Amino acid sequence: MQSLIICSSAADLEAAHHLRVYIEANCPSIHLHANAVIPSANEVLGTVESALSSDICLLLLSPDSLPGAWSRQQWEPVLVDQPRELGTSLAFVLVRACAFPQVLLKSRFFDLSVDARKGRRKLRRWLVEQMPLKLSVAEVLPPRADVSDVDSGMNADLEHRVLDQPGICYDVPRESALSFAYAHSRDFEGVFWIDCLERQRTGVVGDTAHVLGFKLAGPAAENEAALREFCARPRCLFVFDGVAAEYREVLAFGGRASVIFTKRPKEPAPGLALNETIELFARWRNNPDDCLRHLRDAERHLRAPEAVCPVEAARTLGTCVFNLLREKGRLAEAYDVVEILSKLAWEEGSASDLQRWEWEKSWIREGWGEVGLARLRLGTVPEPLQLDLGL
Repeated sequence: MQSLIICSSAADLEAAHHLRVYIEANCPSIHLHANAVIPSANEVLGTVESALSSDICLLLLSPDSLPGAWSRQQWEPVLVDQPRELGTSLAFVLVRACAFPQVLLKSRFFDLSVDARKGRRKLRRWLVEQMPLKLSVAEVLPPRADVSDVDSGMNADLEHRVLDQPGICYDVPRESALSFAYAHSRDFEGVFWIDCLERQRTGVVGDTAHVLGFKLAGPAAENEAALREFCARPRCLFVFDGVAAEYREVLAFGGRASVIFTKRPKEPAPGLALNETIELFARWRNNPDDCLRHLRDAERHLRAPEAVCPVEAARTLGTCVFNLLREKGRLAEAYDVVEILSKLAWEEGSASDLQRWEWEKSWIREGWGEVGLARLRLGTVPEPLQLDLGL
């Protein structure tokens, strides 16, 4: 976590406070120390010099923080040389119009004196880019949308509701959400796009955790709570594309997260055919990532009626999907698949298949600490103890 100190005059303490609140809300990976107050304009260099012990220093420029006459020989050692030697990132923030060395405009300079919102956004983008673990937007977003399909008014509304502070927007057109994600990918610690069409609740949670690189191996309720806690801490943007309305409450993370739910299309795009899906998942060990991207196709076929997905095809596909999910530690989703396979075995009267899938359910539930319940499903609970109390 990087440290930051704001240097301002006493007259600019309100501006420093508003800036501090904005940074705390939008840059949680930065630790703000107490503000450094400049006693008088002639003491600005001494104040900044003391603040250079932090990773980042913001000097608020105004008539009360800078002296009227200032030679380069005076300010250059402190404002240029020392930050470079110490590895401190020093930025200049103009909060009120004043005379300042124009050469500072070529450095890290942010003007809040005319349009404070625009200036804060530029400052925030620069602060976010100081984070070494920030993901590349190209790694997580679908291909860019056609700009002609984007509503500029919607973009301005999204900026107000989820950019300047954490928030949630519902039923946003997909093109607008994608355009916003591209335009503001540098303003968040991470931007994540999750395709939720035709995905069940456990699948949406599993896909979100997978995109984040966050392993969830517990039961569904435990996974949801862990994901909510994990996602509420960083200042990230999550776009859930086409998620069912009844699952939205699971994904409204709160905290510092901003969330966009896109409108569900009337007709989802056609996915892989049954034979293509079986062929893909039969090679899941060679193409696990490709298979994970097509879990919605597998789930759609497994939940289809027998006339659409015959028993043998469902058994073959389900077995491959289960093995993949178990290998990836996505046990809540694996359990859902086993439920389908167990029901299928029961209906088919296949004792060997039923025993296998009930054992898999038992193994998963025992791992979750549900030993008693797991044994109950297998019918292996011992008879009640008969206690002789001598009565």
